[in-house]
Amino acid sequence: RINVTDKGGLFAAKDLISSLMRMELNNDDGKRKTIYEDIHDYYPQFIEFLKDKASRGDEDIVTCGIREIDSAMVVGFAPGTLTLFCGDVGAFKSSMMMNVAVNIWKTKKKKILIVPLEMPRDKWVQKMVSRETKIPFEKIEHPQQLTPEEWEKIQQDCEDISNYDQFYIM
Repeated sequence: RINVTDKGGLFAAKDLISSLMRMELNNDDGKRKTIYEDIHDYYPQFIEFLKDKASRGDEDIVTCGIREIDSAMVVGFAPGTLTLFCGDVGAFKSSMMMNVAVNIWKTKKKKILIVPLEMPRDKWVQKMVSRETKIPFEKIEHPQQLTPEEWEKIQQDCEDISNYDQFYIM
């Protein structure tokens, strides 16, 4: 803990640097690994990163097609990152993420891994089939109520979905 008012700003900064230098981890090979980085040393690498990104354009920005989410997530869903939506039980997080995931999967042809923590796989897939077929979830919940046309639509949709690739549920 550093008290700037007792010792002055310069001493506090030096004390912080000294503390950071002591905060190193040992690698598996026994060598010490620094867990901090001087931002001045990073600037050249950052400039190269920006130049590379400028030359690529915005191709690494993945949007989901839901205006409110896309505008809130200015940089989109970055490839290789984990996006976590939090909220109360029953707040439709799984339904919202299903829409996000299916939109990205179908329109952007990106790999999707969905990890529903509160909803079993069969319910999740049922919501997805309901979304794609436009058959109400409640009706799929009671399949004896489905018409022959709806059964056919569900079977066709499941075949169509199986023709896509790289959508996973954990």
